[in-house]
Amino acid sequence: MKLNNIYILVIIFIVLSCHNKGKKDNNEKYSDLVIPKNYTKLTEVLGDLDNDKVDEKILVFNTDIEGDLGLNRIIYICKEIDGKWKLWKTANGPVLQSKSDGHFSDSFDGIVIEDNKIYISHTGGMTLKYYYNHCYQLINDEFRLTKVVVDKGIPCEYWETYIYDIVSSKINYEKVLDDCENTLINQNKTLAKKEIFLKKQDLPLMYDFVPGDNNITVDTDDLTVYY
Repeated sequence: MKLNNIYILVIIFIVLSCHNKGKKDNNEKYSDLVIPKNYTKLTEVLGDLDNDKVDEKILVFNTDIEGDLGLNRIIYICKEIDGKWKLWKTANGPVLQSKSDGHFSDSFDGIVIEDNKIYISHTGGMTLKYYYNHCYQLINDEFRLTKVVVDKGIPCEYWETYIYDIVSSKINYEKVLDDCENTLINQNKTLAKKEIFLKKQDLPLMYDFVPGDNNITVDTDDLTVYY
């Protein structure tokens, strides 16, 4: 009987050791979150990004690096490990520079987490107004761009909307008359409407994706989408 008890204790010890080792090895891929002194925080949001029912944290900072259109931004995506926030992923491109809408204007509109996805929006423009909303999703341990909504137009003249689903390789396009004087809100006349199917392409990685610097041309429809 004593010998059996010893065998049971040895098995329990081995199982616990393997479990703890696996947990340790899994946690080693996360590094300490260290924010440089000259960085200033723009925003932070909480939400579940990997569908494990535990919230991650996203932090967006102004860096001290000057670009062509103001200060560069950086995104830190963090996981809570043993009660501390650890760095999981970083991205430099998805939030535009601090003067991206001109010398004094910032086009960054916000960042949210919804349905395990990251949504980053920008707005701006002078006469021609624009709105970007880029959706990023965790796929095979990498955040990739899966969907884009682009609105652009001249108020009281027209608006164009492009909904580009990169996963299904489809663009839904609509152009409406923006008649501010004679038309009720959301009742503008449709000038054009198309559903366009494209060739499959790789989903862009989030970490270096820059909104507005990308385009796709549909020759058969004489249509170019900047996203």
